[in-house]
Amino acid sequence: MSRKARFYRSCVDWPKAKVGALEALLDGAATISPQTFSQATDAADRAAVYASLGFGRCNPIMREHAAGSVEFGSGKVFGRRAYFMRHSRIEYIFLRPAKEASR
Repeated sequence: MSRKARFYRSCVDWPKAKVGALEALLDGAATISPQTFSQATDAADRAAVYASLGFGRCNPIMREHAAGSVEFGSGKVFGRRAYFMRHSRIEYIFLRPAKEASR
């Protein structure tokens, strides 16, 4: 099983009952580079999010990051490592898979 973080949801779709967990993630997040975000997240999920934002196959994320319109962060939510990309003030959150229970 891959340990890459998978797309969970955007902040817009976050469950209202769990908004406190989202706020804690964002308040305690560390800034990360686009390279760290890319290495830590699932490529297919990342491509789907980029495509949903209109970036498609020609991915200008690095240019957008250099211009300051895209930010990347990392923290913890629900006891799991989370990575996010912020574009147009909307966070797209990716979560690492939960560890399997010991047998």
